[in-house]
Amino acid sequence: MGCAIVFIKGEDINWLRVVLAISLSAAFYTLLGFLIAAPVRQGINQFFVPMAIAMAITSVPIVWHLDIFAHPALWLIPSHPAMIVLSGCLRDMPTGQFYTAAGVLTLWILAEFYLSTRFFHRYVSERQRT
Repeated sequence: MGCAIVFIKGEDINWLRVVLAISLSAAFYTLLGFLIAAPVRQGINQFFVPMAIAMAITSVPIVWHLDIFAHPALWLIPSHPAMIVLSGCLRDMPTGQFYTAAGVLTLWILAEFYLSTRFFHRYVSERQRT
């Protein structure tokens, strides 16, 4: 990702934004994958449909990035702040908007982390006991 940003933007890059955007986005999608995978008991086939639905929902904010549709309701989709911080690496974006999106994404990550620990204890630890 960093190489692609250098290729697109040249050498005028805010590396703090790049590292923050990639780290937060990776954490968000990793925890999302764990939340979907934790309840799966019998193979990967049970994982595909829920993950496809989750990826379809998290792909909706691309309409904001492509300037097709902009609405405050997009903030209810957890991947919208991730899209904003990633596009903040490529577009000229006010600092306040970038860090607001990073803060909202951090709140989503904290919520996912909380749910992930609960899912781990509920599904994964339970399997070890049985």
